[in-house]
Amino acid sequence: MKFRYREPHEMKDSGVEWLGMIPKEWEVSKIKYHTSSLNGCAFKSEDYIESDNSIPILRIGDIKDSIDFENIKKVAEKLEYEPYIVKLNDILIALTGATIGKSSLYKTEKKAYLNQRVGVFRAISINNKYLYYKISSNMMKEFIKLECSGSAQENIGNSDISNFSIGKPNYNEQEKIATFLDKKTAEFDNIIAKKQAFIDKLT
Repeated sequence: MKFRYREPHEMKDSGVEWLGMIPKEWEVSKIKYHTSSLNGCAFKSEDYIESDNSIPILRIGDIKDSIDFENIKKVAEKLEYEPYIVKLNDILIALTGATIGKSSLYKTEKKAYLNQRVGVFRAISINNKYLYYKISSNMMKEFIKLECSGSAQENIGNSDISNFSIGKPNYNEQEKIATFLDKKTAEFDNIIAKKQAFIDKLT
């Protein structure tokens, strides 16, 4: 994929401190105008069960690229839990604790419920992968730090994250940016994996 740096005359001030300059044809918009969100259920430890029909619940510790469904807390399938079902390509984000702001994509159609203090964002009028890269960006992490400043216990809500302003190109360009980032991320992951294998071999 070809890319180039834009010339100064092709840029404009976004009017948002953490965005700075953006391409002139881009819009500045808040996440809430392009997504829906979901809050988790307050499952209790006594609700946990192990059976063939039990359903995994996604907790903060399960926010990772690959979820270990063999070692995950589960609950009985109930109608009252249906509003908390996580869907394929949902964006998960930690809303509290040491890993606040950590995010991942739910990459399976396996049925699971969302636990409290884990938020979900679903793209409506924006490319889902582009949205994911915005939510997982360092700018988002800095935004969360500012929102939580002065609090004894770091907590943030979906409504706070929804107010995060992003640069928004047209859908076609969003898709191209997401594809480019996918490619570069895969390249970096491959380099890291090779270095780790080399370290393991030396060890």
